[in-house]
Amino acid sequence: MEPAFDAAVVQELRARGHEVTVEDGHGVFAFGGAQLVLRDGNHYIAGSDPRKDGQAVAY
Repeated sequence: MEPAFDAAVVQELRARGHEVTVEDGHGVFAFGGAQLVLRDGNHYIAGSDPRKDGQAVAY
């Protein structure tokens, strides 16, 4: 996760059993972005990092 996330969020994710790594600002989050599509049965869920030049759209 990015270091800007509140420590309480990180703790809650860990308490729920998630393995969480907080990266420094110069690590893997220093460049790049993500656009993704998840197929969930007969539905699709799309997302895009709002800080980058992408968007989730459907047709």
